[in-house]
Amino acid sequence: MTERLVFVYAADSGRLNAWFDAAHKIVSPGTYSCQLCAVTHNPFSMRKEWKQFVDGLSVDCRFIHRDEFQREYPDMDVVLPVVFMEGPSGLSICLDAEGIGACDSVAALIERIQQHCVGKH
Repeated sequence: MTERLVFVYAADSGRLNAWFDAAHKIVSPGTYSCQLCAVTHNPFSMRKEWKQFVDGLSVDCRFIHRDEFQREYPDMDVVLPVVFMEGPSGLSICLDAEGIGACDSVAALIERIQQHCVGKH
């Protein structure tokens, strides 16, 4: 198995949840609970700078939501959002919720991912 980054949002999947999340980002962005979503997406789509970064990475990426993560990894207790490196031995955290929370822009998140995730592998 090749390594890949797994980005786990602190938001649930589905159209209705996406609609509520978009409304929350517009009405009260300061109280939105998923900093990974807040930084990488505007209320309606993925930010261009983020998409270009992800598309240019030398490792594959997977993006999943909280409910999907909980179904696939029911015994894993971790604060979300989080970025894992997935390899032959399973998942290992390369950027935790605190690290993601410290990012106030796409550029800051990209820098942290390059330092803590892709730069190590």
